[in-house]
Amino acid sequence: MDGGKSGAAGSQQEPSVMVTAGEHSDASVFRVVVLIAAACIILTTTRMAADFLTPVLIGFWIALLCLPIVAKLRALGLPNWAAVFTPVLTLTGTFVVLAWFAVAWLADLIDDLPTYQARISAKRADLNAWLGDRGIHVPASDVSRHINLDQLVNLVEAVLPGTVNALAGVVFVLLILTYALFESSAAKRRLVHALGPDNPNLGRLREFVRIVGQAMVARAILGLAAAVGDGILLIVLGVPQVGLWVIVSFICSFIPYLGYWIALVPPMLVALATQGVTTAIIVFFGFWIINGFFDSVIGPRFQGDMLNLSPVVTMIAVLFWGGMFGAIGAMMALPLTLGIKILLLDAFPESRWLSLAIESDYEEPETAKPAET
Repeated sequence: MDGGKSGAAGSQQEPSVMVTAGEHSDASVFRVVVLIAAACIILTTTRMAADFLTPVLIGFWIALLCLPIVAKLRALGLPNWAAVFTPVLTLTGTFVVLAWFAVAWLADLIDDLPTYQARISAKRADLNAWLGDRGIHVPASDVSRHINLDQLVNLVEAVLPGTVNALAGVVFVLLILTYALFESSAAKRRLVHALGPDNPNLGRLREFVRIVGQAMVARAILGLAAAVGDGILLIVLGVPQVGLWVIVSFICSFIPYLGYWIALVPPMLVALATQGVTTAIIVFFGFWIINGFFDSVIGPRFQGDMLNLSPVVTMIAVLFWGGMFGAIGAMMALPLTLGIKILLLDAFPESRWLSLAIESDYEEPETAKPAET
């Protein structure tokens, strides 16, 4: 009898277990749908507010670049106002000088574009013949389509509006930068008081600021060195508007993978128009060697793998944030992606697997070997 009762009880419990599993499955599906819908709403709203958010992001991005400098100046004994205004005024003066020259160089380039276009049109046949002599047979129509200075015009028209909109709010950017640097110490104290010194979210925020600040400073130094090397090459080859191409190379160095090609195309087309096919090829391989040296040889030794994002994720991030915020979004793709990874994905156990999945590499933990007898 007892066995019968226990069997009956077991049979009565089975439906409740099945219902609980079904309810759990439905709840999981509903949760995933809600999360996807929330993500779509957030992304759509962010895209609509891009014009407002762009200068805010630039201000905080530059603040991350300046935080290590401000910290060192404070450690040297400078008062807070001097430690903050030193990088702010330096950046402002540098920006004004470079913007002045860049506008002049860009005006010269626009004036020379018709001449360059005519020269390239005249040299297309020579280029086709040069390729044919080396066993590369390309239809003349393909040469006209790919070797065309209109590509440079289209590139400028595509990138310039977003950049101009961002620069139009330069005063707003400087205000955000200044207040962010002034408030960095006070904000840190307030967060410690509010969250507690041992709060894991505070630790993740410190890690994000440290990694992004160091990585961006390293990226700026490497990009400046590569841009100077590109400029020296263009001066030796006699390519016009060298200063403009140096600025473009430095700015594009913050765009992973795609930035090199964006910086290469304009000077190579101008070299083709002014100097000929041989010079354009030298520019191509020269940029490849110089930028490859600083990115692949010096970069890993200088900054290591601070950001720890896989190349595929990095490329997707550049395209995604570039679509959201234009050229500025492409430049800030790595900090934005790393912020989501550290501050959001690492903060919840349910999403930690995704954080591991987008890292550049994952090493299995070493297991203790059994002792030999």
